[in-house]
Amino acid sequence: MIMQKFQHDSPEEASCVRITKHMINDVFEEDMIHFTNLTELVLKDNLQIPMYKLRNLPALSKLDLSFNRIEDLHIEPKLDENDDDNMLEGIASALPVFSSLLNLNLSFNKLSFDSLCRLTKLHNTLQNLDLSGNHLVDIPSEFRYFTKLECLNLSNNCFRNTKENILGVTNSEAAIDMHTCKIFDSLSKILPLKQLNLSQNMLKGIRFK
Repeated sequence: MIMQKFQHDSPEEASCVRITKHMINDVFEEDMIHFTNLTELVLKDNLQIPMYKLRNLPALSKLDLSFNRIEDLHIEPKLDENDDDNMLEGIASALPVFSSLLNLNLSFNKLSFDSLCRLTKLHNTLQNLDLSGNHLVDIPSEFRYFTKLECLNLSNNCFRNTKENILGVTNSEAAIDMHTCKIFDSLSKILPLKQLNLSQNMLKGIRFK
């Protein structure tokens, strides 16, 4: 656990915590509330740390969860089918959700398409997002809701040339529902974007006739 690996006398003293290669797979939310001045948290190369359990760090501006084998990413607590959904939704919405987070590194995980959709919960704060090395083949159209995202790293994924991706056309509405994403059309709608990395994908230059 993070508190067990922590080296300072008091968690309030910490502005940066780095714990890598310890196979951490969980954290206690009650521990997190004591890190009131933590601005940078590096948990690289651990094991599927639940991101939503880190949401109550009020000063956190930089979070590194790279190389964590994360498949199903949640920004807010998951709803339990056995509990009252409306009650839990109310609780989740009342809690702070990474209110200061500017830089997020999720590189070299195994993120699902649904996980990418959940990232738009951070649309009002996030400035730098690293999704490299996730075997992605598309991105959600909801990425257009990011209002401050300036740097996006999509390198080392599986984007490829298709009519949908290059020309921005689809055969049917059903294709859109099946995540046949018009990647360049979606990217062009992230209005604040200044830096985009699409290297090491399966995209090739094409010549239009």
